[in-house]
Amino acid sequence: KLGGNENFTSDWVQLDPAGGPYKIAIAHGEWGGGSRLRPWIMIPNDDVWHIIDPSDPTQAGFWRIPFNSSISANLSAYSFFKHGGVSSLDLQSGNFGFTHPLENGSVTGTSGITLLNKTWYHLHKQIDQENGLAQLFVDGSLEVTQPYDSTLAIEDEISSEWIIGSGTIASTVDEVRISDQFRDPDWVLASYSNQKDNPTFPTTPTPLQGAPSFTTANRFTLYAEQPFSHIVEATGSPIAYVGTGLPSGLILQPADGNLSGFPTTAGIFEPNLRAVYSDGAEAFQSYQIEVLAGPPELTIFPPQSNGASSLQIPFEVLATGGDNPNIWVLADTVDQGKDFYKWQYRFDLGPQGLGTSSTTIGGLAPDRSYYIRLYASNSAGDDWTGKEFSIRTQPDRSQLPFGLGMWFDATDISGTGNPMSQGMDVITWVDKSSYGRNMNIVYGDPSIAMDGYEGRPVVDFDGNDQLISTYDFRGSDLGVWRNGGYTAFGVSRYTGKGRNNRVISSRGQNWFMGHHGNRNARFFMNGWVHRGNAADTDFHIWEIKQEGRSHNGNPFSTVYADGIELANNQNSNNWNHFPGQLSFGAWADLSEASNCQVAEFLIFQGLMADNDRFLVEGYLSHKWGIDLPSNHPWVREKPTFGDEIISGSTSVGVTTQSQTPIVRNRDPANL
Repeated sequence: KLGGNENFTSDWVQLDPAGGPYKIAIAHGEWGGGSRLRPWIMIPNDDVWHIIDPSDPTQAGFWRIPFNSSISANLSAYSFFKHGGVSSLDLQSGNFGFTHPLENGSVTGTSGITLLNKTWYHLHKQIDQENGLAQLFVDGSLEVTQPYDSTLAIEDEISSEWIIGSGTIASTVDEVRISDQFRDPDWVLASYSNQKDNPTFPTTPTPLQGAPSFTTANRFTLYAEQPFSHIVEATGSPIAYVGTGLPSGLILQPADGNLSGFPTTAGIFEPNLRAVYSDGAEAFQSYQIEVLAGPPELTIFPPQSNGASSLQIPFEVLATGGDNPNIWVLADTVDQGKDFYKWQYRFDLGPQGLGTSSTTIGGLAPDRSYYIRLYASNSAGDDWTGKEFSIRTQPDRSQLPFGLGMWFDATDISGTGNPMSQGMDVITWVDKSSYGRNMNIVYGDPSIAMDGYEGRPVVDFDGNDQLISTYDFRGSDLGVWRNGGYTAFGVSRYTGKGRNNRVISSRGQNWFMGHHGNRNARFFMNGWVHRGNAADTDFHIWEIKQEGRSHNGNPFSTVYADGIELANNQNSNNWNHFPGQLSFGAWADLSEASNCQVAEFLIFQGLMADNDRFLVEGYLSHKWGIDLPSNHPWVREKPTFGDEIISGSTSVGVTTQSQTPIVRNRDPANL
């Protein structure tokens, strides 16, 4: 109020950094009714207004709230939880405290316990409305009891949001519980004790009295040929433990009750154990031990010629899994991989036990090279000899749906399969489609950051960077995109380090997908399709499925976020619903730039079928660690794109030449 009650004016107030810090008070005059303030601030070097919020990462270092009450008794550096404008559990002058609203004010309480850094606390605030009592427990101990006039209690429910863990200090909240019960101190102590790794609650005041008995578990499920150990215990002081009917491979040590070993046979066993005492007393306990079969393991040694039409195959069964596997020898002049029925020769050796063995296979043609594989299977699984394969979860362009027009993958910036290192500048982002539509117009210094899922590389833009494609969608292919439409996918995020404007956008068209104006899930194709929601710093999958004019004179647009449809409408521009030159990091030429990261972008000609769209969503979801809806076909497993040999080789045996005829009996033709 610089000009008096009748003349409210505003003006700049110059603040000298050397004279700070400054206290800022914001007030609003009102007449009769309520008021609500939302003060905004413009951060230096940023052209976006922000609501004043000391917990906003972009405002880090601008504000300071001390732990004491030197500024205001109503201002806390940290709130563990807050409901409405008054009810809270927070720090008061650096100590744990609380506030509870009443009809004509509030009741507060402050403990004598100071917050220590990097320390877990169990806090319990409770209100007894009927008796007028507010309590605060810290780590199971009652620290504050504050009575109040119960007739002043607020009876109506407070309709307001709950805010968990807010303030200017970093914190981790494990669990928050809300109850309508007033608990006694023993209950609170038990709740605290049970949060510990080794709780001391409940306790037994005196030893139990009774006949000798076992005190340890007696039912187990374990895997064959895997180590197992269990200490058998009984009441009192047994002098020996004895067991009968144990699975083979398990041994019970009489002196200390150590039951351990490697069970060799699968099945359900019901052994009986006894604890023997010096006075002749005994304790008896029946056990149930289920030994599950495991998959077999075997290896093959170099095959040896055994004449013109036979080979000797030496091998070793390394593990039976507790269930002797059935073993086959497979031979063919072509390595048929793991397709059992494609092999020309299949010899069944029957169940085989642990150890080395050898077999001779005959009926082969002379003077031939044969690939040899062994296949073993039991009730739990199987094993093959030969080449080792890895399942491809990263597709080639030929394995993606038809119509790929552009593909930018931050894990393969150069398009050679060789990833770039942290901090390297991106001069050219190579298009992995067959068209070579690279992004090689560069502003600033976009660079590689290893901030993607599982440390994968992404391209980082620091607020004054931009990458633009030479290819223009409005060029010679204009009709393809305008009339045929397109399907586009982008993976990107705000980094929360400054400007939050456009990320995946365009030069030459007013077009963007995913981010804009410090909001997520915004889509504009020369017309608003979806205006978005609150921003965060997580990676998301943004998608556009845009009809062309050949589908509809007023084309439909469907947009998605993380596989969830957000909008389906006809709000995009009828003629210019596609980008101009594709741009990352900003719009036009360094306009509306962002501190952001882009992980991947793909655009396809035409409208993609849902099954193909699901496939691309599944690929991007598992690659970049982004959750899909629970009913999505690829929510639990990664899409695969064939096999890739990573190690090993398939054995080869050679039959010898023969100068004499070879006669072979064939099965009857059964004509």
